[in-house]
Amino acid sequence: VLDWANAYREFALAHRNLVFQIFANREAVNLAVALANESLHAAVAASNLEAHHIEPAADTLVDFVHGFVLGEASAEDPGP
Repeated sequence: VLDWANAYREFALAHRNLVFQIFANREAVNLAVALANESLHAAVAASNLEAHHIEPAADTLVDFVHGFVLGEASAEDPGP
């Protein structure tokens, strides 16, 4: 799970506009979920969580990484 989170964080930091699109565009969310969920769910499942905890754990991890990236982006943007 840590490897997945680190890789996704690096990807999201390198493509911040994608993260912004995910929040602004429902179709982008659906595409991102389809691309990321399989490997993330496999990683979470390998951590021996009970099956009913896998989806919420994966969602929480993705939300955390998105929040981190948004925070990093706003810290770097001096604004108007």
